[in-house]
Amino acid sequence: MSLYHSRTQYTFSQLEKSDLKTTPHEQLQEWLDQAKQENIPDYHACCLATADHTGEVGARYLLLRQLDEEGLVFYGNRNSEKGKHISNNPQGQILFFWREFNRQVRVSGNIIELDRECVNDYFQSRPLGNQHATAASEQSDFIASREELEKNFSLFEAQYPDYVPTPEKWAGYRLKPHYWEFWQGRTNRLHDRLSYLWDNATSQWKIQRLQP
Repeated sequence: MSLYHSRTQYTFSQLEKSDLKTTPHEQLQEWLDQAKQENIPDYHACCLATADHTGEVGARYLLLRQLDEEGLVFYGNRNSEKGKHISNNPQGQILFFWREFNRQVRVSGNIIELDRECVNDYFQSRPLGNQHATAASEQSDFIASREELEKNFSLFEAQYPDYVPTPEKWAGYRLKPHYWEFWQGRTNRLHDRLSYLWDNATSQWKIQRLQP
């Protein structure tokens, strides 16, 4: 099947250097706020790409849980593929894409683990059913059937009807960025691409336009 002629003209907006905030996390927050105001489902969903020690790449969607000047925070099972990748090669890239706005954002940086207090606070804020599912699942491991997974879930529901202790396998991570890129789709594929790169000499973010 050929997809040669499947294409869309992007006409939603444009992006100039003068439009951008001084810091990239503020710019991302503005775009997240706009997506939220438009009621875009899972507007804070993003794709995290990581690699193991050999360079084998893995990517998966997850939900951003915190954004500030220190970086982007997400949570997950440290025994999963992403957890093992981060443990052995703590670098990654996060990608946001909002089709409705013809926009994407790429953020590259080093990934560090959060302390247990932060991890526990977030885990205990989750719906009880989500807590049971996390405790019951050995994420990324093989399992014989859906029925076995649901049986494990039921066992944890019965054991912890009101409170689930935060599992040791549950971890929090912060991607500490050194590079950001904001992309706005334009007509004729002359897209707007503007990057933030940290300048150690000035201790400021340097904004540059990239060719599309």
